[in-house]
Amino acid sequence: MLIEALQTHVWQPHDVSHHLDCDIGFDSDDFWAQLILTRENCLDAVTTTLFKPDIKVLASKSLTEQLKINNLLGNMSAEKADRLLANTFAGAGYYESGDITPDQKEAEMLRLYPLWPTNLIGNPRNEYTRKNGTSSYIYPHQLKAFRETKVLTASDLPTGSQFDQFIAWLEQQDKVVITSTAPVTNIAKALREHPKLVKEKIQAIVMMNGHFTERMGYNGGLNLQDTDKVFKSGIPCFIVPSKLAAEHTLPLNRVAALRLQRNSMTPLGRAMLTHLENWELWLDRQNPEDVDHRTAEIKNCPIFADPLAALVTVHPEMIKEVRRVEYNFHPDAKADNGGDLHVFHPEANKLFEVNDSETSNVFIIESFKDPEQVQDRLEGHIMKLYASP
Repeated sequence: MLIEALQTHVWQPHDVSHHLDCDIGFDSDDFWAQLILTRENCLDAVTTTLFKPDIKVLASKSLTEQLKINNLLGNMSAEKADRLLANTFAGAGYYESGDITPDQKEAEMLRLYPLWPTNLIGNPRNEYTRKNGTSSYIYPHQLKAFRETKVLTASDLPTGSQFDQFIAWLEQQDKVVITSTAPVTNIAKALREHPKLVKEKIQAIVMMNGHFTERMGYNGGLNLQDTDKVFKSGIPCFIVPSKLAAEHTLPLNRVAALRLQRNSMTPLGRAMLTHLENWELWLDRQNPEDVDHRTAEIKNCPIFADPLAALVTVHPEMIKEVRRVEYNFHPDAKADNGGDLHVFHPEANKLFEVNDSETSNVFIIESFKDPEQVQDRLEGHIMKLYASP
């Protein structure tokens, strides 16, 4: 289906407020997405999600602070950056009581994300630890970025859930477009509790949501009920599939060149390079327990997944073709052996079916008018992180 299908849905990027719904913390492309929206002067608020969003919100705020300190805001003013810091919230998933046990935390995690593949990526109760007053995730080396820049400390943790603050921010806006690079927990919660407000304010959602073909995308698959709620809300949803994102990567020769330039970078650049290396080595399953990967070989090109969704939000005119679809979800489906299915299970395609539709408000983005321009814009922003001062 051609772009004409979007004519009644497409938004004007500078006539709306931009909100990022993210699970920042593990992967470099989480940070890159926020970087692009910031540098394009199109980010007004952030809400984090997934496990322990109270810590993830620190990563988001820290990035904004560091972009301001290092003069990397692009077209965003310092004053707007300060407003962004004030409008960065810890959303759904925050544990209201600090006295609950690890088992209770795990139960809450699995309630919010019932298809979390605990048998593949570890027990969520070990999601983060505290050492020497510094917060870190299950892969502690991945937040070396913020330990080096001295901005992420335990004393900075939020004191309570800030979901209501996000709703209060939404009430003050005219029109909002959301870039969703995480499970849609926050959006679904808002739809359940404030349906009229959400449907009135939110003009579109651009979602990095996996490839939705052989299996459900990771973000969409952790809670199928939430994804179904958002897809059936009537709000136009534009899915950036993995197949399209895989065509846009940071070439390995660039990563190799960045390594050679490490000593000439700012502290932020060096920290972000360490973060990038650890992410790619983790993807390649190379000794994720090792903190110092500087001599190891990187075999995977970093995929511009989340930043591609951010770029689409800012430049919807880049879209060439979309496919209008309808999803039917089967969250109670079982594997052939009767076992439970999850997002990474080889039979995960049983969890949903997808069909073309003439009436659905869900669109899969299939191509861009000028892929080279898309690549250039992505690299142009992202490489600024690693430039010499």
